[in-house]
Amino acid sequence: MAQADTAKSALERVRSLHIGSARDAEAAIHTTRLLATDEQGALTPVVKRFTRTGETRGVMLIGGAGKRKVPSVGAHAVQARGAAGG
Repeated sequence: MAQADTAKSALERVRSLHIGSARDAEAAIHTTRLLATDEQGALTPVVKRFTRTGETRGVMLIGGAGKRKVPSVGAHAVQARGAAGG
């Protein structure tokens, strides 16, 4: 295996890791509240509509650099996208 292939493989393994934090549970609660579910109750990458006019809602996750904002939300977005086959 070429050195470039080895490095690429190593990077892919690292990218697939998720080190949990205290924010993960809270992010999961809000993500679940905002995304629709399928017939089996699995998250889908489709937003829920909350009013007659189709209003959607969002979440703002605030924190300084290095406070693991992206991994907290990203893990749940990937879960919803994966459930939809995307």
